[in-house]
Amino acid sequence: MNKKLFFSLFASILLIISAKNVQAGNPEFYIETSTGKNTVCAGVNISLTGRSYISYNSIAEHRWESSTPGIIAATNDQFAFLNTHETGAHVITYTLSDDKGNTFSTQISVRVLELPDNIVMVNQKEGSELNEIHSPAELSAREDNPGNKYQWFRNNIKIEEATSSWYKATEQGTYRLMTASDAGCHSYSSAITIR
Repeated sequence: MNKKLFFSLFASILLIISAKNVQAGNPEFYIETSTGKNTVCAGVNISLTGRSYISYNSIAEHRWESSTPGIIAATNDQFAFLNTHETGAHVITYTLSDDKGNTFSTQISVRVLELPDNIVMVNQKEGSELNEIHSPAELSAREDNPGNKYQWFRNNIKIEEATSSWYKATEQGTYRLMTASDAGCHSYSSAITIR
């Protein structure tokens, strides 16, 4: 079995199993996303698959391009993998040429959302600026956004009911804050060790 046929069959099996897709283009020539959405949070892996009515054996060339330089991390024929660390809207174009010299193109717009700010303040100073922190200590998010949801952790265990942007740490341990934006993106703070 040749490499192109293997990747084509593998992608088809994955799509049948996941049964999720977002399509852009006409029903006979389009792009599917692996996440089932064309909006993702920064850092989430996403791959695209170009679908075509053209017989695979008659395709001479696949080409992927982006309106944002560097967002396409890798391509392999009808597959593209995106680097989603750059936020904003990115237009991805999939073009293929057949063995008769005909060229076909379709596009999809992928929107990458910014992760929420997740800097922890300790006693109203940025935690990364402090050498040693002793309990009790007042921990707080640098930005208190009313649309965000918060969850504090101690030694990687969720602190039940510690769901506001601030927390009074009275025990020794390593603390982290998880912040989730109203768009569903979440990030974790650096660890703050309290002695």
